[in-house]
Parts: sequence; structure tokens; C-alpha cells
Amino acid sequence: MRAPPPGGEGIAMAIRGRGRWGRPDISVVVATYGREKILCETLTHLLDQDHPNYELIVVDQTPVHEPGTEEFLRSQGHRLRHLRLVSASLPNARNVGIRAACGDLVLFIDDDVLPTRSLVSAHTTSHLSDRVAGVGGQVLSPTRETVDASATGRLDRATRVTWNFNSTVSGDTMYATGCNMSFRRDLLIRAGLFEVAFGGNAECEEVDLCLRLRRLGYTIRFEPAASLVHLEQVVGGCGNRRRDSRWFYWHVHNHLLLALRHPTLFSPVATIHARVHSVMRELRDPSLIAPLALAVARAPLTHARARASLRSTPRRP
Repeated sequence: MRAPPPGGEGIAMAIRGRGRWGRPDISVVVATYGREKILCETLTHLLDQDHPNYELIVVDQTPVHEPGTEEFLRSQGHRLRHLRLVSASLPNARNVGIRAACGDLVLFIDDDVLPTRSLVSAHTTSHLSDRVAGVGGQVLSPTRETVDASATGRLDRATRVTWNFNSTVSGDTMYATGCNMSFRRDLLIRAGLFEVAFGGNAECEEVDLCLRLRRLGYTIRFEPAASLVHLEQVVGGCGNRRRDSRWFYWHVHNHLLLALRHPTLFSPVATIHARVHSVMRELRDPSLIAPLALAVARAPLTHARARASLRSTPRRP
């Protein structure tokens, strides 16, 4: 068993059924930025799961919380581990959570969700097969109901997404969606963790990781029983709801970076063409041409710097 993390303010831990430093089956990691009341609601639900043996880790990138949020986090210090980071980066926060985790499985949950009480249990039981490296759970919203779709988590050659994580049909998937996904911790480390080059809104960071896990010979599963409601808050998080020029820059940059990192699956040229089409035909906003051009210029440089995580990915024996 790994040694417990060092003590200190905000690093207390309690694990159900195993005593203070017992080893959990699964570590639940919540990376948070700029969220207040909804963060407290999310953590309250996660502290009331029916699974008997799990830990909850909050990786906090918010510079200063509202007093009510600070008081909540202090009051729950005996039930969760609260880790604070100086700079905000979702992939880096996830990596910090992986390194801190004591469980054999790591479950990543967004900071603006309402999980079912059986969420942790559903993820745990979905990992019974040795072939499964990761599990993506069902994601609903106040305006998104379930569908009976068999194609979940697919990307075409231009990295355009067929999402369908609100499906009721379980099966293999190309990737797990970031707000509700779990992995075997040993395979996360073996695959090289999340690539921090997926900046800004962090789009495609989970796709890239899942593709590297699939290269090792494992599968990614979609399990609708592991369900939550994603509230998709506009304030805080990675800014994916704002759709401004900064979001669009990172949208293009990260999709092109994904295509450059996995050229056997995706076409960088088709990826660029699809984003140009969205500017000219769908978004109808000429001001987005400049961030698009900048992203196209910078993504190859980012790819060159990030190649180490691809080279270090070992093959399965």
C-alpha cells in the first residue's frame, strides 16, 4: 500500500470503511476553477455516495473563494482532501489528482454536476474486465434527455464529434467525456498522464489520453448506469460556454493538436478546413478569422514541444 500523503492544512482525508489511512477502491477527483455554490452542491452529492470505500480529492485552482465556499471546504476537511494550485490548467489539475490518488481507479468529475448516488459504484463495477482501461459515464443536462444511440464518443477524420453520451446503450467508445470518466490509475501513469499542451478550454485532452490508452491494447467503455446531470455553468470552469474569440482560438488549436498527434486517425488539413467552414458558414463572424489563423500557426509548434508524451508511451507487452 502506498504511504499516506503528508499532513498539513487542507490535506486531511477520511475513507469510508477503512479508517483514516486505509486504501480506497477508487479516488474521486474534482478539478475546480471559479465555482462557488454549485461546487459545494457537487461535493455534497459526492460525499453521499453508496459505495463503501472511496476518497474525494478536490484540486482547487480558484485564487479566492467566497466566504461560504471556504467555510464549506474547511468544514468537510475530515471527509475530503483539498489541494490548492497557483495556476489554472485542467490537464495539470487532473495530473495532480492522479499523483495524489490512493485508489486503484481514478474517477474525474466536473465541479458543476449533480451525480446519482450510485455513480461511484457504477464506475467501479464497470472496471471488472482487465481489458477496460477507462469508462465514460452518461451525461444529461436540464435540457438534454436520454437517447437510444449506439454510436457514442466518435470523431471523424476532421475531429468532428459524434457525442451521444446521453445514450442509454452501453458499449465501446473512442473516448470518455471529461466531466464523468474513470480510469485505472496504473494505466494513466503508464500512458503518460494528461497532456498539458491542451490549453485554454482543454478540449480534446481526454480524447488524446484515451487514444494513447487504446494504443496500449485496452478498451474504453461507455456505461449509462454511471449517470450524472451536467449543469454546464457559464461562469468558471474552462470557459466552454462563452464561445468568445479566446474560446475559438483554443477550440481550433486543441483540435488541430489532436490531429497532429494522431495522424493515422485524423487529417490536420481536414481539421483546419472544418474550422474555416464553421467560421464562414455557421458562426458567421469574420472577427474569428484572426484567432483561427493564429491557432493554425501555433499548433504545430505546440505539437513539437509535446511530442515527448507520445514517444514515452510504451506498448503493451
